[in-house]
Formats: sequence, C-alpha cells, structure tokens
Amino acid sequence: GLASLDAALSPKETDYLFYISDKNGINRYADTLGEHNNNIEKYGL
Repeated sequence: GLASLDAALSPKETDYLFYISDKNGINRYADTLGEHNNNIEKYGL
C-alpha cells in the first residue's frame, strides 16, 4: 500500500548490505559478507 511506496521513496539509512529471509520469513541483515555467510549457515539457507 501507500506505506510501501513511502518506504521505497524514503528508505532508512543503514549499514546493511546483505539480507536473507529465514524459513520463518524473518529478515536477517548483515553489513559484511562474513556475517551474511554466517547467517546463511546459521539459518539453514
């Protein structure tokens, strides 16, 4: 809806470069490739 469009036009500033959605649909964020790879291993993706 409108909130999605607003968020796309004005995203929050973060240091995150990577994200995955785990098996429960929870987004897991990382700011380094190493953290991202750990998330993949930890959450079984």
